Amino acid sequence: MSDKEVVTLFVEPPVAELTLNREGKRNALSEALLRAFESRIVSIGKRFPEVSVLIVRGAGPSFSAGADIGELDQRSPGTLGAYIELGHHVFQLLKDSPFVAIAGLQGHVLGGGLELALACDIRIAASNAKLGFPEINLGGIPGWGGTIRLPELIGRGRATEMVLTGRVIDALTAHSFGLVNEVVPEDALQAACSRLALTLASKSPAALRLAKRALDVASPYGTDTQLAVEESANLALMGEATRVASLKGFATTADQVTT
Repeated sequence: MSDKEVVTLFVEPPVAELTLNREGKRNALSEALLRAFESRIVSIGKRFPEVSVLIVRGAGPSFSAGADIGELDQRSPGTLGAYIELGHHVFQLLKDSPFVAIAGLQGHVLGGGLELALACDIRIAASNAKLGFPEINLGGIPGWGGTIRLPELIGRGRATEMVLTGRVIDALTAHSFGLVNEVVPEDALQAACSRLALTLASKSPAALRLAKRALDVASPYGTDTQLAVEESANLALMGEATRVASLKGFATTADQVTT
């Protein structure tokens, strides 16, 4: 599969749709996928200025099970930092984009997959969605904005519990926490995302863009400093014996697990 095919783009202005297309790997976030995602975001802004709403979804039964563990295990300390920075950059690019992003979530929404969902503006979950940050169980922590964006949505207490215990929650619990905006039956997810996208697209594009900007500016969470803390923590943990052993074990015994 080419780099372009790992993320597909469909545009029918004023709505665009990006689909993570590594179904066999539960849409694991490899470097190639992240770079393709980045390219698509930039392309939409340049080629389709009339787009005001973006749907982000995953092909197959999962949205994304997180970072590609097999690829992560093969990285040297020198290239690991670049990989972490790439994820930070791509998710912040999505967060800062001029279009409203809707995440359609089903199945595994874990680790980096949940961080991708958090970088979107609105989240709709299928009833079978499972959301969480299991990184602590592998000797790590969320590395792409999870410690910043999760507390803003669900509060410090619940976010602390999820990050420190690795607890994975179901869609209804996520809705009660405020992590997702709506829960729908599995077979209704795409229709629900499309319906919301059309509702948003009926609004003034300028008003949508400026409202999103105003909401982001109003956030008390300064991402630049906190992202740097996340990056430093991840790099430090990658050298820990527990983390190294966990990654190697999971990479060799599972077809895909999350960081």
